[in-house]
Amino acid sequence: MRGITGLFYQRLEGIEQYVHLLGDLHQLGASNPALSATRTLLGRRATGIRHRLRLYRDWETISLDGCVLSIAAEFELTARDLAEWLVGGMCLKVQTYNDLPDKIKQENVRQVGELLRSVGRPRVAHINYINVVSDLAQSTTVGTPVAVFTEGFAMHDQNLRAEQVSEIYGRARVKDLWPRLGANRWLRAYFGGLAAAETPARGKLNEFMEHRNQIAHRGASYQTLGPTIVLDFILFFRCLVGALAEVLDRHLADFPDTAVSCAAGAEENRSD
Repeated sequence: MRGITGLFYQRLEGIEQYVHLLGDLHQLGASNPALSATRTLLGRRATGIRHRLRLYRDWETISLDGCVLSIAAEFELTARDLAEWLVGGMCLKVQTYNDLPDKIKQENVRQVGELLRSVGRPRVAHINYINVVSDLAQSTTVGTPVAVFTEGFAMHDQNLRAEQVSEIYGRARVKDLWPRLGANRWLRAYFGGLAAAETPARGKLNEFMEHRNQIAHRGASYQTLGPTIVLDFILFFRCLVGALAEVLDRHLADFPDTAVSCAAGAEENRSD
């Protein structure tokens, strides 16, 4: 999991530095260099860049919109990777396929069925459905090795609004996700130390996704977000992913749950 979140933070850092670079370019375009600046090669190039910045004003809009889309893409990728990591980790903690909770087994079969109905479509073209079906057959008949269609647990067709995030992780039986996220110290600190940050965190994520959609499907009234707002969203996603990682890590640490543990204990008693 640390590799997944670490890569996300690294990419957010790159986007953040790019937003700061946009600010530097904005100042360069607004500056009035001395006449002596053109005496050096560097000065002439800076003057040429300044001229283009003033001539083509859309560069800032395009760049800031691109930063918002990049943040959305990185969050979606990270959310999918975390879901696959969680389900894969759950498989490693049980001895046979039947030891998995019934709801996870049912979800696995449902996702395999969805895959077979989608064969040939671009979004699943990278998935080897023969291997997926083979894993399902091997797990259900032999019991080991335990394998589920992890990518299916992370698939979605909509933007990752708050309700969609709950739905994805709910497939792995992560209950009360947003109350648990809202109680996390990272999100509480972001919202000024609130005792519970669930409602503002959900609202903030949905607000961001609305901006993302307006960029992709903009109307005449759309306005590009300023760099300060983009930087604030970057900070929010740092806190949100940190909180999400902690909740999922706790969920995996507590797995198998009581029902599964009781079943395992009964099996041991019968063996004795």
